[in-house]
Amino acid sequence: MMKQRGGAYRKSGLRHFENCRKYTDDEKVLEFIAWLDTVREDFIGAAFDAIDEEYGGMDSFLRNEMSLDGAKLERLKKLYLE
Repeated sequence: MMKQRGGAYRKSGLRHFENCRKYTDDEKVLEFIAWLDTVREDFIGAAFDAIDEEYGGMDSFLRNEMSLDGAKLERLKKLYLE
């Protein structure tokens, strides 16, 4: 499970959204941009399923395809996992 990062994403996401208003006031376009900025659980689930099927799991993917060693994996775990 991902750690909540003190609302940092929400704040940066809001700035991004407000910045988009500089270029358009079309609510449909702004709603679409907001949709693109969301994380959908079903999309993440499908990505994890594909990684499991193609690479035999996330650990294998990160070590073999992303060339991350044990120390780098531990650092990522500390940053992003509860």
